Amino acid sequence: MIVDAGKQLIPDEDLAGKGRELASHITVKYGVLAAPELLAKVLSLYQPFTLTLGGVVAFDVTEHSEGTAPIVVEVKSSELEQLHQDIDLAMAAKPDDFGYRPHLTLGYVLPSSAQKFEGSQILAGLQIKVSSIALTDTEGHQTEFPLGVEAAKVRKADDSDADDMADEIDAAIQYEWEQLPTEVRHALEQAFAVGLTKGVAELNVSDVAVISSLNQTAMDWAAERAAEMVGMKWGADGTLIPNPDAKWQISTTTRDEIRRIVKDAFADETKMSDLENDIREAGAFSESRAAMIARTEVKFAQVHGNAEVWRQSGLVKKLAWLLSADHVEGCDCDDNEDAVVEFGEPFPSGDLYPPVHPRCICSCMAAEIEGLS
Repeated sequence: MIVDAGKQLIPDEDLAGKGRELASHITVKYGVLAAPELLAKVLSLYQPFTLTLGGVVAFDVTEHSEGTAPIVVEVKSSELEQLHQDIDLAMAAKPDDFGYRPHLTLGYVLPSSAQKFEGSQILAGLQIKVSSIALTDTEGHQTEFPLGVEAAKVRKADDSDADDMADEIDAAIQYEWEQLPTEVRHALEQAFAVGLTKGVAELNVSDVAVISSLNQTAMDWAAERAAEMVGMKWGADGTLIPNPDAKWQISTTTRDEIRRIVKDAFADETKMSDLENDIREAGAFSESRAAMIARTEVKFAQVHGNAEVWRQSGLVKKLAWLLSADHVEGCDCDDNEDAVVEFGEPFPSGDLYPPVHPRCICSCMAAEIEGLS
C-alpha cells in the first residue's frame, strides 16, 4: 500500500538519485554497534505499539541524499521516539547526524520538484502495528527482534553475556572519549589565550612577531593538552594515537565499575534509562566531577598561558605564590605560602605553577621583573 501510494504521488519523471523507495521502513537509529544482546535487552522493555502516519513533507537536500530531495511521510509515535533514545544510549556507534524525526521515505526527487508533493495526505491516518525491530548490517542483512515477552526470552538466553554487554558499553564510551580532544581543544585554546593576554599586558609586550608566536603557541599547547587529557597524542600525520606513556585515560577501576553496574542491571531487570543514570552517576562520569575537571583545566590553561609570556620575554626572574582567599587548609598549597622562587624552579610543593590539585584556585605572580624595581 505504501509503495503504491508513492507511485501514485510521485511520477517517474520527477525521480532522481536513489529514486523510488521500494523497501518501506522506518529507521529507529542509524549507526549502532553489532550487538544483538543489547538490542534484545532494550526491546524487552517495550510491548508492541501502534504508530500513525501523517502528511507528506520534503526534507532538505544534503550530502546523504546525494543532492536530491527526500519525499517522506511523517510518523507520529511517542514510543518510537523513546525507543530511539534508549537504543541510542545502549548501542550507538556514532552520534545522530540530525535531530531524530521519525519518517517513512517514499522516494527521492529533483529539488525543483519537491514543493509540489508537500502537504499531501495520501497516507495520513494509516495506523501500523509495530511488533519487531530489525538489526540491519552494512550489507543489508536483517535480523528481526520481537518486542516484549518474546524479546525477554531472547535476552534471558544471553544473561550470562553481561560481560559482553559491558564490553560494548565500554567500547561506546571509549569512542566518545576519543572525540574529546577535538571538542575541548578550542575551549583550552581560549583559556590559554586569556593567560597570554594577562601576561602581555603585565609586561607591556607590543612586538607583533612575539604576539603572533604566542598565539601559535596557544594553538599548539591546546591541541597537545586536549590529547593528553584522554591518554592520546597527535601522530606525525595529524591523527590521534594512543600514548604509551599516558597519565590520564579511562582506568581499570572505571571499567570495573561499569562492569559491576551492568551485571547488577542484568540481575535486577533494570530499565535502560536507570542503567544510563547509574553509569552517568558513577564517579568517573558524574556532573560534579566533570565540572571540577573543567574548572581545574581552565585554571591550568590560563596560568600556563601567562607563564608562556613570562618565559618568552625573558624578563621575569622570580615568581611568588599567592594562596587564594578561599583556600582550604590541609593541602599541598600550604607548603607554598609566601614562597618566592627563581623563574623555572619548582615551588616547595614540587609544582612550577598552580593548580596543585583539583579545585585549586591559587595563583602566582611575577615577583621580580627585569628593569622594574
